[in-house]
Amino acid sequence: MLAPRAKLNFLIGDAVELVVMATAKLAGCGIGRSQDRVELQIDGVTVSGYIDGLFSDVEDLYVAEFKKMSPFAFKRVEAQGITDEWGYVSQVHAYMRALELDRTIFVVLDGQSGSLNERVIQFDPAIWNAMEARGRMILRSRADSLPSRAFEPQVAKNGKMELELRCRYCQYKHLCWPKAQEVMKGNRPVWYIEEEK
Repeated sequence: MLAPRAKLNFLIGDAVELVVMATAKLAGCGIGRSQDRVELQIDGVTVSGYIDGLFSDVEDLYVAEFKKMSPFAFKRVEAQGITDEWGYVSQVHAYMRALELDRTIFVVLDGQSGSLNERVIQFDPAIWNAMEARGRMILRSRADSLPSRAFEPQVAKNGKMELELRCRYCQYKHLCWPKAQEVMKGNRPVWYIEEEK
């Protein structure tokens, strides 16, 4: 189960998505199918997700993905493009595969300044093949032979083992880390592997 703070963060992201979609429609962009469920099969298991939308220009159809980012993350996107640090590239590859499309228009919003940046991500079969192979490995594993975790904890400044950033928003974090405990540090939650004393 997600913490209330994580739910709020996702709700704000949903609101940003609605504003960007409405603005795109007002500007005459062909955009629709917001929050449609898409599915694909891996070894007979259905994996599903919800696309932010589909974008069409005169000739092509794209998966549309919208994200709100901090000014720091936004500047990184401007300088480096979209990376898979938060799983965004993997996410849109799964959507593209499910919908048999070969491009995603990825729009990011600087949550402080309101600036927009858009990037096109081309489907890369090597990325999809690696994702599918990991999915098969996980599905075929047994309790006594689980694959390694995708992300490992890091040593925090206080010397404690802290969950990696992507794990903080994962609703399944307690399957990987049953003893993880949430602690507020300033204005942000962190998750430590052992309960803080």
